[in-house]
Amino acid sequence: MSKITNQYSADEWSKQELKDLKKFYPVLGQKVQQFLPTKTRDQIDRKVRNLGIKYGLFEDGEEGFLDIETTNLKADFAFMLTYCIKTKGKEEYRWNRITQEEIRNGTLDKRLVSDLIEDMRKYKKVYTYYGARFDIPFIRTRALSWEYDFIPYGLLLHQDLYFLAKNKLCLSRRRLANVCDLLGIDGKTHLDGKLWMLAATGNEDAIDFIYNHNKADCVILEKAYNKVKMYAGVTRTTI
Repeated sequence: MSKITNQYSADEWSKQELKDLKKFYPVLGQKVQQFLPTKTRDQIDRKVRNLGIKYGLFEDGEEGFLDIETTNLKADFAFMLTYCIKTKGKEEYRWNRITQEEIRNGTLDKRLVSDLIEDMRKYKKVYTYYGARFDIPFIRTRALSWEYDFIPYGLLLHQDLYFLAKNKLCLSRRRLANVCDLLGIDGKTHLDGKLWMLAATGNEDAIDFIYNHNKADCVILEKAYNKVKMYAGVTRTTI
């Protein structure tokens, strides 16, 4: 009787354990055990069969087009000014901007980085342009500088449309502006470098202008993707 009771206790799952199982098993399979140290492989197998949870990378969930704006290109000498994620196929934006007060009091992009990480977690996949070389490493670096837990490897799909343009198109330059010119997409704004200097000092008008530029880039990135997506292969790359 004692043996049966102990087995029953071992098979009990807390609400948090079930939440972690449902969130991570479809992505990690049995590697989910790193989040469930008190559970054996057999217990995990039984539970996923009972709940009908399948292993397979991100079958459900929304996708978004991500872009950030920063004061410089190197995250140890710069901070984020704005970010925007446009939900694929919807007029829905998750975004935020730095404030004058945050620049003046030295907290800089601390809140912004935290908010962005939480917003990124709402998606199964994000698209960027040159994001594998800039946006994602920049965000990760700023997260580390503020001692935040960035999204672990394998939990968020990522497709960098820069490499699609590089591999499938023959352009004089591989900037997003050139892609948009080729495809007849309007909306790419060009900003004077003075705006970034003003924004870095906390000028609210400059920050607002940069955010609008940021949002426009997400919109045109989706338009560009829709015109070239038939040339893109299936990707399982993650951030």
